[in-house]
Order: sequence, then C-alpha cells, then structure tokens
Amino acid sequence: MPPFNELAKEYGVKIVRDKSNSVISIPSVSEVPLDIGFILHRSPSLIEKCKFIRIVTIADDLCCYGPGAESLAKSIQQDGELLASLRVLLENFQSKIAWSNSVLYTGLSPYVAESDVTGGRRFLSNFSLIATHLQKYGSLGITVNTDRDGYGPRHIRRLFSLSIILLGVVLVAGILYVRNVGH
Repeated sequence: MPPFNELAKEYGVKIVRDKSNSVISIPSVSEVPLDIGFILHRSPSLIEKCKFIRIVTIADDLCCYGPGAESLAKSIQQDGELLASLRVLLENFQSKIAWSNSVLYTGLSPYVAESDVTGGRRFLSNFSLIATHLQKYGSLGITVNTDRDGYGPRHIRRLFSLSIILLGVVLVAGILYVRNVGH
C-alpha cells in the first residue's frame, strides 16, 4: 500500500501538517463565493445557538450552514452518493468539512485519515467524490443570501481569531493600567 502522501497526490489532494492538526484540501470550483460547512445534526453547541449561524438540514442528521447553504441543501438532497460520502467522513473520521473559496477542506488530527485498514484510500476517495459532486452543483448556480444565510466556517474562524486578539489586547492594557496605577 502506498504511503498516504503519495495516495493523496493521486487524488489531487493537498496536505498541510503541523504538530496538532492536518489540513487536507482539494479544489472544488464554484461560480459564486461560498463559505459552507457540513456537520452531523446533534444538540446545538453554544456557537450554533447564536442567531448568526443558520443550520439547514440536508437529510436526516446531515446539515450545512453558511452563505449558500439553503440553496445547496435543496440541490443535493437527492444525491445519495454525495450524502453517503459526507456521512462517511463526518461519522467515521469525525472531520469537519468546509467548502470555501472554491476549495473543499477538512481539519484532522495527524494520521487519522490513514489510520483505517485501507491506509487512507477510503478517506481520500470519499473526499475526492465530495469535491467533484460539489463542483458540479457549484457550476449549476447556488443562490447566496448573506442577509438570511448567516455566517460560514471561514467567517466564524475569523471572528474567533479576532476576538482572541482583542481579548489579549484588553488583558495587556488592563495589566499595564493596574501596574501604572500602583506607582
């Protein structure tokens, strides 16, 4: 069985690894800018309870969110092959899947994708199939309503990063203020 990195190249998948995470991505072109995340339905987390995230059910326990999610969900509801592949990755690999800027990507802890008996072939084939199907739907035209569809994974990640930075600035300013008042 070939190493996972070589196998990934066969599927056109790019892998960026660091100590705590691997980001696995593949091109999946869309005619409109999208920021859609795919999740399994469960009791909503604190972030998902916020009004700025609107979760749309695709089928049974499979959901998506972000600008264009409602239009995409209607388009892919009958695509059993795509839904099955999404379920395989979301259930078996506990991956979070996002489609942003014409790239499909997922973040996994290192070596999770290649840890099954296929050496990663099952993960990569499903990931590639998802990208191909989404690109097909992206070329058919997905309606994006940013007022109603809420935020997607890329935007949420940016908001979270910005809030961490602002929290750090406020904390440092508070420490400096307390230190200067004491003198």
